[in-house]
Amino acid sequence: MPGLPFLRHALRLSLVAIPLAVAAPLALADSVDELRALVDANSAADAWAMAQRMEPDNAGDAEFDFWYGLAAKAAGHKQQAVFAFERVVAQQPDNPRAKLELADSYFQFGNTQQARRLFEEVLASTPPDAVQARIRTYLGAIEARDSQQKTQVRGSLTLAGGYDSNINGSTATVEHDLGPLPVTLNPVSLETDAGFVDARGTLEVVRPVSQRTIQFLNLSAQRRDNDEVFSGGNFDYSQMGLNAGWMLRRGAATWRIPVGLQALWVEGESVGPVNDDRYVMTLGLEYNRALSSHTSLTWFGQGGHMHYPSQDDRNTNQLLAGGSYNWAAASMPLRVSTSLHLGTDVAEDADFKYNGRDYVALRATLRYSLNASHLLYGGIGAQYSQYQDDQPVLGFEREDMLADVSCGWQWQLERDWQVNADLSYANNDSADNALYDYDRVQVRLGSTWRF
Repeated sequence: MPGLPFLRHALRLSLVAIPLAVAAPLALADSVDELRALVDANSAADAWAMAQRMEPDNAGDAEFDFWYGLAAKAAGHKQQAVFAFERVVAQQPDNPRAKLELADSYFQFGNTQQARRLFEEVLASTPPDAVQARIRTYLGAIEARDSQQKTQVRGSLTLAGGYDSNINGSTATVEHDLGPLPVTLNPVSLETDAGFVDARGTLEVVRPVSQRTIQFLNLSAQRRDNDEVFSGGNFDYSQMGLNAGWMLRRGAATWRIPVGLQALWVEGESVGPVNDDRYVMTLGLEYNRALSSHTSLTWFGQGGHMHYPSQDDRNTNQLLAGGSYNWAAASMPLRVSTSLHLGTDVAEDADFKYNGRDYVALRATLRYSLNASHLLYGGIGAQYSQYQDDQPVLGFEREDMLADVSCGWQWQLERDWQVNADLSYANNDSADNALYDYDRVQVRLGSTWRF
């Protein structure tokens, strides 16, 4: 057919033209202007795909590198964004927009030193007010982040005085009918009231190891004198505590691994032949998780040993476990915490099992802020204890129910100085055994300085 060669030639031309026609729009699309349009339209996936296609032929061009960096940043490729903005700033050291984007990328990576340097360089050039406000917001965040990465040392000193209706936690009943052995208590073993002075100090050291791991050390000391200061009188005591370990942050959860040592020294001749000096060593594990912006949950376990230097038969090994639930109201300045503790103290000496006990404790506390300076707080608790063997000689089994209630007021005079006044009442009821029944009222007024 005479027209057949012409058709064949036209077909060959069309086969060549079609790919060229398809490629032409792509070539036009892969341009800096089109990349900028996709970035401005917040089309992160499309912009990043185009930027990757263009990179082999355009990397090193300052305009392309800038929009490539923005596309990488929007798509979540922070490292590629840093490289691109670094190339732009190297070529255009006076480009404030590129410096801001590079500073922001450094900030996102935690390189606060380089981010601060670039932000301050741009700020020194007196940019528009909106840009200055943005930079100052970043600099404030950098300051806060850097302070969290530094070793922090905090402490407090408290001096308080008050009245205690039962400084030795003893019964007020003189005569006790304990089966075959009626007992008349020595006056020094009865309930004794006194005024007191109480001095306390704390020191806390927190050292960040990384963004997720923190080391901590807490020291505490207390000295209480009844009637007269430094008199060495009845039931005066001193105690010291050390608590140290690691805190691990994982998302919304925090783990703490504390190692503790506490020491208590009791003074006064009325203590008699029984020396209540003791040392307690513990190892624990705590887990805290924020459930929401207003609630959190804590679980903990702890093992330990209580040692009496002068009375080995009173030594016990201890296990404690429990949890707490904390809640803050959204519409009012109220915080509530509830807790449950389960514990056992096991006597080391099998002949003195009456030193061991099993117990369960419940507690609820609340804090209500009247305003920025005044705070009300209170608590209520109950603890049931069952001792693990009959008392020797006396021959009875001991079960105690201790209940307490407290309330107080805090006045914040200055940021680091506050005054506290509180009142507490405790009642211990020992089943079928008035020897360990007692009431206790304590009134306390004190001032705390924090540094």
